[in-house]
Amino acid sequence: MKITIPHLPYKDLNPNNKSYWPQKYAVAQVAKDEVISLLREQGYFTPLKKAHLSITFYSKDWIHRDLDNLLAAMKSSIDGVVAAGVIAGDDAERLSISLKYEHADEYATVMEIESC
Repeated sequence: MKITIPHLPYKDLNPNNKSYWPQKYAVAQVAKDEVISLLREQGYFTPLKKAHLSITFYSKDWIHRDLDNLLAAMKSSIDGVVAAGVIAGDDAERLSISLKYEHADEYATVMEIESC
């Protein structure tokens, strides 16, 4: 299954961002709800016991971004995948993750979930 978020992760969720915690919490809820909504549009699922999540970040600028910070900023979005019932959990035994960063015409974050 594939989810396309039409932007990069929110800057407030970057671990290097010094946002005040209530603002960071509010943005985290928005990110989580956004993913839940995108998944519910695709229907309801039986949770995968083990899954692989491939995340590709597309940027239209040439700014160098750290993949580890982008992954950390995706924590709420990954929690949204769990909350939507697509995967049983996001612990290391149930979920593996791979990351890519590419240049494109538009900003986007694409999450692809596969059973393994």
